[in-house]
Formats: sequence, structure tokens, C-alpha cells
Amino acid sequence: MIEEKRALTYYSSNYQKIDLRCLSYAYNNSDGFIQSDCLNFEAQTGYLNLTGSELLHYPELAKHLQKIKDYPCIQRKFEAPEELRKKTGIDFLLAFTDFAKQCHESFETERALIATQVNNLIQLYGVEKPILKINASIRNENDRITGIEINNVAFSFYCPHSSRGQNPTSTIFLSTVLAGDKKEDIQNSRINVEEIIAGSPYFSIRYRKTYGHKGHVVWYNINTMQRKSTAEINAFKKSKLS
Repeated sequence: MIEEKRALTYYSSNYQKIDLRCLSYAYNNSDGFIQSDCLNFEAQTGYLNLTGSELLHYPELAKHLQKIKDYPCIQRKFEAPEELRKKTGIDFLLAFTDFAKQCHESFETERALIATQVNNLIQLYGVEKPILKINASIRNENDRITGIEINNVAFSFYCPHSSRGQNPTSTIFLSTVLAGDKKEDIQNSRINVEEIIAGSPYFSIRYRKTYGHKGHVVWYNINTMQRKSTAEINAFKKSKLS
């Protein structure tokens, strides 16, 4: 019969010491689901992710979407309760699962409500394109045009140097809007709005190859994004004065 020569050493399972801190560390370099003792949830609201580039043709829809803080994306943070932070092992895993489920249910309920609101607005105001009119230009302290008002709804032009904090639903990406003009090398040009004619659909773009380059100006009709000749624009300006 085998006799015990030494006392057995009990090795505990590797989950016995797991806690919220361990789980947070595991996620630290991935998707950020768990950070600073919080669960972070993020999801798209609505079935379309629209920016000002698309919404400029639907200003009424843009006006309503700009008021929704959680469009096009909702983010929520849920702080873990103190009692969960103190638990370890199986007790922690069970409690964490319940906490995560509660957070997810709360998040999904809120997301669904916002998504329904957004989708209804898209169905209501995103079907027919109205006739567009540029009311005014928006300028910065250097008198440079940084945005325009279309059918009484304000839009700003995307600027990589000040893009942080810009509302996507009110931000126009000029390279996207002008992409249909095959006569221009959009991607390799410096693009700026040069002039608008208030009360009309007409605006001009200055294309430059490099900073300081004079470049050239092209006029467009914002409804069709088709070019207008300088002669046509001058004739229109003259008719407004008469």
C-alpha cells in the first residue's frame, strides 16, 4: 500500500484572486470596455451615419439631428459599485456578470429610444430634397469663410486643425461634396470657399496646389453641384443690382 511520505500542497485555481483590477488590466490595451473601475459602452444610433456633407441637402433634417446629443454615436460610462470592487474569485465573477448585464440592459434601452427618434426623423425629413438657398457666410476673426448658413441652418467646413469638438451633423467635408467635379484634382488641392452670393444657391471655391499659390476660382450651384461660368455669375450679380 502506498504510504504518504510528505504533506500534500494545495494549489488554488488561478481565478481565486481575480478582481475588477485584474479584469481592467486585461482590457487596458484592447477596446477600453473596462477602465478606471467603469464599464464603457458605445454604439451607433440610427441606421444612417450622416455628416454635414450629406445633410446640407436636407437642412431641416440637419437642424433636428444637430439637437440630438447622442447622434450619431452614444457613449455611456457605468461606475462599478464599491462592493463589487472588494469582491474576488467566483464571487467577483458572478457579481460582475450581473452588473455588466444590468449596465448593458440600461444602455440598450436608452440607445433604442434614441435610434427610434433618429430613424423617424430620417424618414420624415430625409426623403425629398428642398431647393437650397445660401443665407450667409460664417467667418472667423481673420475674415476667412469657415461655414455657411443654408436654408437658415448653420454648417461649418471641416478643418483638421480644429476638428475636435466639431458636430459631425453640421460639418461639411468639401473634398466629399466636390468629389463629382472630375475636372479638379480634389485630393491634391488646397480647397477654400472664396465667396457666396447671399440669397442664392451660388458659392465659389478657390483651388490651390500649395500654400501661397494664387490658384483659380470655380463657381458652383449648391443644389446640383454643377459648375457655373464666371459670365453667368456676373450676369446674375448684375440682375440683382438692377
